[in-house]
Amino acid sequence: MGLANYARELTDPLFWNSLFNTFSIFLLSSVPQVITAIAIAAVLDQNLRAKTFWRLSVLLPYVVTPVAVSLIFSNIFGEKYGLINNVLTAINLDPIMWKTETLPSHIALATMVNWRWTGYNALILLAAMQAVPRDIYESAAIDGASPVRRFFSITVPASGRRSSSSSSPPPSVASRSSPSRSCSTPRARCPAARNASTRRRCCTSGTWPSTGNSSAAPPRSPGSCSC
Repeated sequence: MGLANYARELTDPLFWNSLFNTFSIFLLSSVPQVITAIAIAAVLDQNLRAKTFWRLSVLLPYVVTPVAVSLIFSNIFGEKYGLINNVLTAINLDPIMWKTETLPSHIALATMVNWRWTGYNALILLAAMQAVPRDIYESAAIDGASPVRRFFSITVPASGRRSSSSSSPPPSVASRSSPSRSCSTPRARCPAARNASTRRRCCTSGTWPSTGNSSAAPPRSPGSCSC
């Protein structure tokens, strides 16, 4: 029976659809998130005034409750009355179906994940950057290495190794390791979640069925949510 379950799953089109959606949202959220976190950490590693203020500022999205995040992005990505579609309509462009089309729904969910987790990952990378011995930078500067060369040849590799070997998980893993981290925010705005067939469609297709309610939640991460 065990092998039969695997064979049945591999022939199920919903499985492959969910797998595609999972990797799509993973790429749209993790890759830009890590790149942006590295850039923010590099800026915070400089001699800035009010360092504590800026570090707390980048962590603010992480401490915002999922319900508040869902309300903010529901107003931004609403299909009828959302901020982005209102701007597009004002300049005579077609509105984007953020909840019923695959790619826009993936972008909407990835944006929510990136907004909440980029600052958290930036602080992890900042701690790793500050743990790199400064005499390495001094030696590289004496050898004639430019600031850009020192950043890509010393800062990025050393920070990656230190963040991976520390007790905290690497940034790309930290942001995606828990399914609830990607699903709790959209789940807070799922008015049709009581319907099992609707939940299954949401998780397998990556899109939320159009119900005429502009406050409905953006789609949840398929393959990562418990439906």
